[in-house]
Amino acid sequence: MGVDIFGKAFDAEYEADSKLFDEIGAEAHLSMPPEDRPWQPGKPGRFFQTSWWTWRPMADFICREFPRLASGCTHWQSTEGDGLGARAARELGRKLKAMVEDGRMADLIALRNAALDEVPDQPCQYCRATGKRTDIKPHPTVCNACGGSGALRPDATIYRFNLDDMKRFAEFCIHSGGFEIH
Repeated sequence: MGVDIFGKAFDAEYEADSKLFDEIGAEAHLSMPPEDRPWQPGKPGRFFQTSWWTWRPMADFICREFPRLASGCTHWQSTEGDGLGARAARELGRKLKAMVEDGRMADLIALRNAALDEVPDQPCQYCRATGKRTDIKPHPTVCNACGGSGALRPDATIYRFNLDDMKRFAEFCIHSGGFEIH
């Protein structure tokens, strides 16, 4: 399951996107394999898609680093159609792009990922840290959740984003004319 973010009034230079999108419709677009979708890296203003595992920390980062801009959207972590207007989206995109270009974004992502790597494992709740499941029949010899180690990575460590994700989102914001999160 992913997050689909649609540009409201993307740049006129990307008008070909809207005609194709209107012809095939959103459902047809979303059913296409991502590599076959018509508006991808070269046409960033119409559509941005990522997983929840990536979007959640990106949205948290935006809200923390740019609270004034982010306040225009109250539901960053939902697919209710909230988003930003054209001016705020363009300003957010420019700020994100500046952080990417001057290296601050890469540094912040590296620091965040290093901190997540340091979070200790937690006892596996499925096998009660024994390495063997007893709650399912027939009993497997090894816990299928932790692989028999008796420990799991905490859920928070799964949510990561990278520099490429932020580059794509920055370009999307700049060209989107505002956006809605679906």
